[in-house]
Amino acid sequence: MRISVVFPTRFCRTPDGRVWTQGPNDSDFFKRYLQIFDEVNVISRVSDVGSLNGEWRRVDDKRISVFGTPMYVGPLQYLKVRKQVNKALFNAIAEDDAVILRSPDIQCVTVARNMRRKERPFGLEVIGDPYGSFAPGAITHPLRPIFRHLNTYQLKSLCQQAVAVTYVTESALQERYPPAVNAFATHYSSIRMGDDAYEDVPIRNYSKGFPLKLVFVGGFSQIYKGAHILIEALQICLEAGLDLSLTMIGGGKHEVDIKTLANDIGIADKVQFLGSLPGPVAVRSHLDKADIFVLPSFQEGLPRALIEAMARGLPSIATAVGGIPELLPEEDMVTPGNAEELSEKICEVVNNPERMVKMSARNIKVSCNYRDTVLTERRNQLYRYLMGETEKWMLNKK
Repeated sequence: MRISVVFPTRFCRTPDGRVWTQGPNDSDFFKRYLQIFDEVNVISRVSDVGSLNGEWRRVDDKRISVFGTPMYVGPLQYLKVRKQVNKALFNAIAEDDAVILRSPDIQCVTVARNMRRKERPFGLEVIGDPYGSFAPGAITHPLRPIFRHLNTYQLKSLCQQAVAVTYVTESALQERYPPAVNAFATHYSSIRMGDDAYEDVPIRNYSKGFPLKLVFVGGFSQIYKGAHILIEALQICLEAGLDLSLTMIGGGKHEVDIKTLANDIGIADKVQFLGSLPGPVAVRSHLDKADIFVLPSFQEGLPRALIEAMARGLPSIATAVGGIPELLPEEDMVTPGNAEELSEKICEVVNNPERMVKMSARNIKVSCNYRDTVLTERRNQLYRYLMGETEKWMLNKK
């Protein structure tokens, strides 16, 4: 049986028909579905390009195909191509496909509507929280409150319609977006964490007063990762006399704004911007050079970057949003949007080398809950259940 996966990520297609990504969702990611299904049909926005610059990885493979829908970015562009998108989605899924929606994503709402008309079962992978994504301070769009209400309502509705639902959190997203009473429900992260992602023991020896390097990993396509809050907090720490520098990994339209902020407040020489890196190995190399990971997000599902940093033994500070309280204890978290509080927490941690060693050891231990071997069986249970429900529907249809 083939599975069609409605996917929120944007891909690029070269003239030879091959599909590519600079993000983590390459062919290796989609092979998780092939443990149960024979083929994978990835349904996602695709833009045609003449050539590629930088490091790209293939998405399509022998048993992985990509059905491209028209490209758009944001709700206003979507409205302009909505009819073309809906037509493409109607043709993307075969009658004998199993279907999984990765949401929040507007295309998932359209597909679910088509599935509901046929009383056809589908699975749902909840990978984010629109209530948090559109929270005050997370984006600056004038229609933010409307987007927040509409997208939250839509995701709640999808969770009630799906026959099988999984969440990237253990409990946080489930509370806001509960599954239907009779649905198969589980949880697993989207992260890929093989043995090479881990440090077996903490590798850093911390001493008070030594120069320390902070590291941030997150996209700059929106402001909800809180990069500007981290820049402001770093300035406060430097003014307090701490010897700190910051490496920022990630790309997006707001990267220029963050660079401008660092320059305007006079700390540009303390901040290194690396842009998007080609894969997890490249990111790990910079995590291993750092001393503390900081993620001051306004919202999260379960942040992959934080788990990856924890697996490298990095003491980590983050905001108490989404699934982060499932990863970090209360004493390692702060309130979103508060640069002063974040700077105080950074000072508190860097001035206590013994605490940093304990944080490192604890983070490695917690991150082991997200090893591939732990998550794979949960995924496969959901995939088997969805396959069974799809087969029942096909028999009843005949």
